[in-house]
Amino acid sequence: MSEYLMRHGIVQSSDMEENRRLRKIFHKALSIYGDGVQNFENVVSKEIEILCRRMEAQNGDDFCLNDFLKESLSNLLCILLSGKRIEDFEDVRYDVDVFWNYIDTFETVTHPVTMLVLSVFPFLRHLPGYWGNVYRANEKTRERILDIFYSWMKKTYESGKVRGIVDVLFGIQEEERSQGTQWLTDAHVQGIIVDLVASGIVTSHHTLSAFFLTLLHYPTVQRKIHKEIGDVIGFHEPPCLNDRPKMPYTQASVLENFRCSAIAPIAAPHRALQEGLLDGFVVRKNAVIILCLSFLHHDKTIYDDPHIFHAERFLDHKGKLLPKEDSQQQWLMPFGYGRRQCPGESFAKIKAFFVHHDSRSEV
Repeated sequence: MSEYLMRHGIVQSSDMEENRRLRKIFHKALSIYGDGVQNFENVVSKEIEILCRRMEAQNGDDFCLNDFLKESLSNLLCILLSGKRIEDFEDVRYDVDVFWNYIDTFETVTHPVTMLVLSVFPFLRHLPGYWGNVYRANEKTRERILDIFYSWMKKTYESGKVRGIVDVLFGIQEEERSQGTQWLTDAHVQGIIVDLVASGIVTSHHTLSAFFLTLLHYPTVQRKIHKEIGDVIGFHEPPCLNDRPKMPYTQASVLENFRCSAIAPIAAPHRALQEGLLDGFVVRKNAVIILCLSFLHHDKTIYDDPHIFHAERFLDHKGKLLPKEDSQQQWLMPFGYGRRQCPGESFAKIKAFFVHHDSRSEV
């Protein structure tokens, strides 16, 4: 059933050569942000500055942080895809809900019960009734995204002018045509766009929401991060990635939030290329293997008191961040593992770092 929902993208590609080439193209598209750090850092900083101003404008009144986070994440994704924020679209009817409407229908259609029924009886997606309605609702919201970030952008595309990731993909297609080849199809471009929406915005939203809830339930964590911000950055200068090595507790809190929040309870499916043994069990060729990240990150044999937020588990006795070779870090796999590991991991970590410590006052 999954091949009907996330077609021709990176996530559901079962062909290893196709998956490898799509990942290579995706990383090439990200190269418009330099090395994936400096330029994207500027993009995130500006958007977080706007988010902070919106929250400060509430003057202490109650407000729904969830709505603010959704709008900021939508803007970031919009900028990545097209180079524009939401309000910059003057000639296209577009609103912040275009992504979240798709996410809502996607989560409904990918519910285990729905997936089971439509996998056993795939013809139901073409018939009237609940199952067909669920499938068609997802298709409708998917097409809405592609109308803007594929059809409209292709219509307004100018060779050599890069507005966002989508233009880079169009440029790769153009380059291939000039060489008499056409591997990157329109379906591949559309698949990458939908992958970015489905895999990027939801995980970021869940991670950030979990972090703010953690601050409310663990005021000591909040105070420690707040103090580190004051000691390293101050409260009048914007943060930058160069501050990260000087902020071990904040970095440890980011890692602990990844572990506790269970961004994705399971990793992307893997396929056994040949028969073998796994922990004493025979794994047949072409068998699907799914890693349960939630169990791994809450395994008592790896992490003491796994259901307690304890950033210090990622710090040594001197308060320094544990090296990546340490077992505490080795077993932390919020973005999956192996060849099917999330290709946008570095960008996700940049967003998480900025939001985790770009707070000028305590929550």
